[in-house]
Amino acid sequence: MFFQIYHSAFLNFMKLVSAYFLRQNLHMDSTHSFTKYQNDLAGIARVIAHPARIAILQYLSAVHDASFDYILDDLELEPEALGVHLKELENSGFIRKIKQDEDFHYFIDTLSWNKCKEILMGFFKEVPKNNNRCD
Repeated sequence: MFFQIYHSAFLNFMKLVSAYFLRQNLHMDSTHSFTKYQNDLAGIARVIAHPARIAILQYLSAVHDASFDYILDDLELEPEALGVHLKELENSGFIRKIKQDEDFHYFIDTLSWNKCKEILMGFFKEVPKNNNRCD
């Protein structure tokens, strides 16, 4: 249920993104030159596109930092899947890890988090409100 809600929210987000680009008459092909902002926004969307990654980010936001084993126990993911998702989040800059005792602890990188938040909020401010009609 938890994942379904966030997956549905993400699909709605992607529909908004697609509709926005179509309204702007941008042709999305390999020859189109996208702006840094558009590439950054797409990168963020790609990283958070998986419900497991959203769950990991929410979990780390709530507990501040956690070891692999704690995340594994609480989110009940397969170890291999968790490793892949943590690595993707780490490579994208959403999270960082530090070695504590014999374990690595993961935590949200607040500077990257705030930058992503700024990009997403900026995008949603750009989309026209109450523009549900076709012209």
